[in-house]
Amino acid sequence: MASFTNSTPTTNTSNSSISCKNKRRHSSLSLPLTAQQAPTRSCRARIVRTNSKDGKDDHEQRKQQCIDDVAALNEVGIANLYAGDARVAQESFINALSSCSPATSSYLQKKGNQMNLSVASASSSSASNSSSNGFTSTPQLNLNTSTTGTSNEQTTTVSGTDATAKSNDASNSDSNSANMHVYQREEYDEGMHIYKEALYLDTEASTLFRDATLMYNVGQTHLRTRQYHDAKRWFSLSLATYVEWNSSNDTKAVAASTSSSETILNDVKIHHNIAFCYYCLGENEQAMLHYQTAFARLQELALGDSDIAACCNSIGILHLCRGDSVKAMECLQLALNIYKRLLGAKASPVATCLSNIARVFFSRQEFATALALFQEALQIRQFQANKKDGHAISSPVDEAAAMFNIGQTFQKLGKVQEALGHFEAFRKLAEPVLGKTHRDIATCIKAMACIHYETGNINQACQLLEEAVECSKTGKPSLELTCLLRDMGCLYSMTNQHEKAMARHMETLQMQQQLYGEDDRTNPNIMVTLLHIAQNQKKLGKYTKALKVYRGVYDIQLEVFGPQSLEVAATLCSIGLMLYLKQDLQSSLNYYQEALRVRTEHFKTIDNFDIAATFNSIGLIAFKMKKLDLAKDAFQNCIRIRIKLEATACHRDIVTLYSNLGTVYLANGEDKEAIQMFTESIRLERKTLGENHLGVAVSLQHLAQLHQDRGELELAHEYFAEALKITKGVDESMMANKQRTVCTLLNLMGNIHLMKAEVPQMMECFAEASRVSCDNDNPNSSGDQFKNLVIAGYTFYGISKMHPPCAPEA
Repeated sequence: MASFTNSTPTTNTSNSSISCKNKRRHSSLSLPLTAQQAPTRSCRARIVRTNSKDGKDDHEQRKQQCIDDVAALNEVGIANLYAGDARVAQESFINALSSCSPATSSYLQKKGNQMNLSVASASSSSASNSSSNGFTSTPQLNLNTSTTGTSNEQTTTVSGTDATAKSNDASNSDSNSANMHVYQREEYDEGMHIYKEALYLDTEASTLFRDATLMYNVGQTHLRTRQYHDAKRWFSLSLATYVEWNSSNDTKAVAASTSSSETILNDVKIHHNIAFCYYCLGENEQAMLHYQTAFARLQELALGDSDIAACCNSIGILHLCRGDSVKAMECLQLALNIYKRLLGAKASPVATCLSNIARVFFSRQEFATALALFQEALQIRQFQANKKDGHAISSPVDEAAAMFNIGQTFQKLGKVQEALGHFEAFRKLAEPVLGKTHRDIATCIKAMACIHYETGNINQACQLLEEAVECSKTGKPSLELTCLLRDMGCLYSMTNQHEKAMARHMETLQMQQQLYGEDDRTNPNIMVTLLHIAQNQKKLGKYTKALKVYRGVYDIQLEVFGPQSLEVAATLCSIGLMLYLKQDLQSSLNYYQEALRVRTEHFKTIDNFDIAATFNSIGLIAFKMKKLDLAKDAFQNCIRIRIKLEATACHRDIVTLYSNLGTVYLANGEDKEAIQMFTESIRLERKTLGENHLGVAVSLQHLAQLHQDRGELELAHEYFAEALKITKGVDESMMANKQRTVCTLLNLMGNIHLMKAEVPQMMECFAEASRVSCDNDNPNSSGDQFKNLVIAGYTFYGISKMHPPCAPEA
């Protein structure tokens, strides 16, 4: 599931090394004008041209007129970019590039062809979907849930995120990675992008330098619409042109430009923007290369510390993406120290660094430290938002992001009420800005649903997940929506609403096929969804349909993982279970035995929990098929493995295994061995569950009946009496049929007394059984239950006993 990080200011206006716009009116490296200073849209209709100097010939006049026209078109583009019209701004910048001279247009076309760019018109580069969300995942604060994969066990779980989608190829300019999984957002800037504005032209610079600036501005328009592939290519074209200008023979012009620090900063800006594009596209190694290049240039030229801090922050985030928290902490701490020294402890970039450092501690599972830093960042955001001088930097979404991060950290610390409070605060701050149907609102609702799920409030979790699904459905199909639908299906399955669960899982499958392509049947997320569908078919009793789905998954897994994989073994067991439920016992046994072979060959030993479970299944099927020797061997192997792995026999599963083994011995006529197994089962059950647990009473009753059948009446009476004592002590709220069970045990004890000719004790047991059976205070009893009492033992003229006790000594 997606998560949020705090944002940084749009520009480093405090950096004296780049705030030099008063030196030249059209400096290509000056900061952008404010909204009031920027040219208005009326510039589109009227281009202001400067008069040529006296004495210039016609050629020079035309040349200067062309330069002034280009500068004016560039200003029109900047004005429209400020006004939020990136498409019109892009058209102005590209027209400026194409209108200066045939040589410039030819150069641009040549470079564009090399980089797969269409530069003939602005519409060709802006026609792709402006809402394309070409991001990839980074290790940020995630929901307390696991990433989906192809698990060995077909279990129902609720998880937070789907497996990350495959990144589209960088050369695919049409798609712009529209289907990539999103974590970072422009709404929640991590400080990775500080050079966001278009640049003014230096009318005195060479054509190549002006072209590089215009290409840079086109790249900024693509960033506004999140078209990161196109933005990267334009920035790369700008860099190539800049390098060509820098290596030109016009040494005088280069020297004049490089003497000014803000001019040199231009290639730093280009590298920084290229790095940001790579980061948004998930190509973090390329992003690191360009951020480090920008950092090296800043150090080489001794430029502003604020810009160095921005590079350190960006490099630190990329180290965090790599999982290198030590290097990440070094870079982020350096950035924090610089920002505090330059801007003060209450500056917005300080909040950004604090939040990023908190993420490092979060990744180390040092949640208490992370919480303190997130809270400090929130205080700065609130301070910035509440400034009374009209120059507040922090926006509501910055504060909302901090609230969400704190909520997630409280969730990790087990403080669920505090977490829910901060998630609600996030919704209150973010919904007016982002809208109620924004995907991040859905993410927050899902986080709240996870808390209710973890605390056992399944119904509330279902309601919240349904709300999150409805929020997500307003946009295009996405991986987050498939994840929500899948989790919704899992929750419905857990609450035995299997028809609703099936509908959600089928909807998930259809959307995944739409996202990945119907032919991509080997996608792991599709396989997981198919397994969920098969599970729900089984729970609905549709074993034939479930079997068909499992066999389809098995075929895919053979292709993807190979016949000796654990995934294949798990599906073999699922197929075996379906065949068992369809009463095809021989086929079921064959599949379980094949699963046992695959798992044994994989682990190179049988000492494994999955192998033990397979032995247990084989034992149960063999017992039902009357293959008692095979069942006995299977249960014995299972018991031995479990005791070895658990390092103790005091486990409820081992208790059950001893009972199963005893049942096999009994069916095989090995009464003595059966009694030993049942006795051991009861001994372990006492240690595992307690002396007075109801399960102990049930086991004692079974053992007593075995002794009774063997004619060992004293032992039978002893175990019946102990079972009766335990049953009477059980709370009726824990045992719905308590009185009926008491009546049955008294009846059985009375019959033993009858067989021993102990008439007074027999009458006492039968009388109490009759009283309990006819007790009107028992809501489960009725007056006619006395007929259920059975008097059995001696027949008066033909004595018939099994294993009668020895005659008393004369």
